[in-house]
Amino acid sequence: MKKIIFSAVATLVVSAAAVVSVNAYNYYSMSPLMKTNLDALAQNEVYEPRVYLECEPGDEKDECRYTCFSCRKEFYSLHRGAKLKSVSGACDRCCSPAVK
Repeated sequence: MKKIIFSAVATLVVSAAAVVSVNAYNYYSMSPLMKTNLDALAQNEVYEPRVYLECEPGDEKDECRYTCFSCRKEFYSLHRGAKLKSVSGACDRCCSPAVK
């Protein structure tokens, strides 16, 4: 009985070593470009969406602001008496791209 258990454990250890060595061989035989791409895909990227407003001088009544078309969140600039010239980035609530 001990011989059977020992054989089963030895078989599992040899199988695990074979799987690990095949994976290592496959990784190290890849081209450098493929390795770089694989490493880049494996990293966690932090995406912080923001809306950037570019304002230009306008009338006293003008406000430099943008409203997200998806979630209706409003973004304001600190400039009073300025109008919106351009907008870029993405909404931090719904990640929709900012479009003027």
